[in-house]
Parts: sequence; C-alpha cells; structure tokens
Amino acid sequence: LLGRIGPGFVVLLGISRDRICVTPLGVEARFFDPVEADARRILDRFGVDRPFLLFVGRRERRKDLGTLLAAFDELCTDPGNLQLLLVGPDAPGWDETWSGASEAVRRHTRILPYQESTQLAGLYAAASALVMPSRWEGFGLPGLEAMACGTPVVAHEVGALPEVLGDAALFAPAGDPSAMAQQCRLLLHDTDRANRARQAGRRRAAEFTWTETARRTHELYRKLSG
Repeated sequence: LLGRIGPGFVVLLGISRDRICVTPLGVEARFFDPVEADARRILDRFGVDRPFLLFVGRRERRKDLGTLLAAFDELCTDPGNLQLLLVGPDAPGWDETWSGASEAVRRHTRILPYQESTQLAGLYAAASALVMPSRWEGFGLPGLEAMACGTPVVAHEVGALPEVLGDAALFAPAGDPSAMAQQCRLLLHDTDRANRARQAGRRRAAEFTWTETARRTHELYRKLSG
C-alpha cells in the first residue's frame, strides 16, 4: 500500500519513505458468513422495508456525507423506492450537513447508532451497495467488510480507497454527487454488473487477513529490535 499511503505520511509528517512500513488491516471471518436474520430485526425496528444503500462510519466532515446526500437526492427521483441507511455515531458538523438535506432525502433516510460487528455483517449483506464518499481514508475497512459479505461498493477515488478496494469497487471522483449516483444506478439496475462486483469483492476481501497483519507487525518488531 506504499503507492498512496506512504507518500501521504512523507508529505504530512516529513518522514523519510524508507522509515515507513505500512501494514494492511484484516477482515474478520464472520463477515464472510453473515447472519441476515439478526439484521432483519434491526431493519424492521428502524423502518427499513425496501432496497437500501448503506453508509458505515462516524458522520464526520472527512466522510463527505454532503456529497452522499446530494447523490441520494438524485436517486430519489428515479422510479422505484430506495432508502439510505446511515450507521454509526454523530460527529461535529453532521447537524449542519443534515439540515441541508432535501425533504425527499430526509423522508427516505434512516439513521442508526453504532452496531456491533455481528449485527453489522447482516446489515452489509442486506444492503444493495455500500457507499463510501470519504475524502480521506487511511485504509477503509468497511469497504472490505462489505465485500466479504458479498455486497458491492461505491467509493470516492481518493486516499487509500482505490488501492485497498482495487478493481472490485466502483469509483466516483470526490465531491461529484452525479457520478456517485450513476455508479449506484449501475449496481441497482444492472444485475450482471452487480453480480460481478459481488464476486470480485469477495475475492478482494479474502486477500486481507489478520494473520497477515500479525505476521507483518511481528516482522517489523523483529527488524526494529535488530
């Protein structure tokens, strides 16, 4: 992952590239075998009763939820009923972003608090797609978790996301709600494209294991200890 992440630390922190060792994170095994029954109870409780797009994470400024809400506003004008599910805690700036949402977006959006990984796996699996509009991600673990569950991912083409998610995800330029809405439409209406994304995502997620994370971390400790 040095292609994108390493240079970022070189520029931001002034650290020499040869002193940077990037260790990718891993995906828990439970995400490859999600239990949707657990998620169904949560979805029923919060009134999610139709196909939905999913966002997972803190609702903070760097996640650029303003672009996501604008993209969803465009999707609300398409035929068919679609919902947006936001899962995670609030953060400074979210109230201002939410106050600018259209009436249609507010009507079709559901907001859930933080969920444990067991419930989260079911939510990933039940979603039509995971959307990641972030403008800065050091890694982007929710994308891999969703892929492990067989759920396609649409993400901004910035930060570490293109390198972590690879060709398995669909990308849109940062800050372009129309492009993000169009990528979502591809997954919602093109069954073959969505199935290819699901299969590619599972293969991609399987490349990231905690065993490999531990191996690389141990290797670095041994190098540092001489």
